[in-house]
Amino acid sequence: MAILTPEVTSLINLLESDIPANPRSPANERKASRLERKLQDYFKALEQAFPYDDVEILYNRHVEVE
Repeated sequence: MAILTPEVTSLINLLESDIPANPRSPANERKASRLERKLQDYFKALEQAFPYDDVEILYNRHVEVE
């Protein structure tokens, strides 16, 4: 029985890896890491495009406080 359990577990893992919606499948893990890298690049570009350090200066210059 002890030998059968790892074999069944490995068989289940092989079957799970072919399920399209399985987040732990190798293909989906690659897609997730690729999406993560693209999002990091996007937010880095957004941060460089918008001067967050100048927000306070721009706010104080153009917003009138009543």
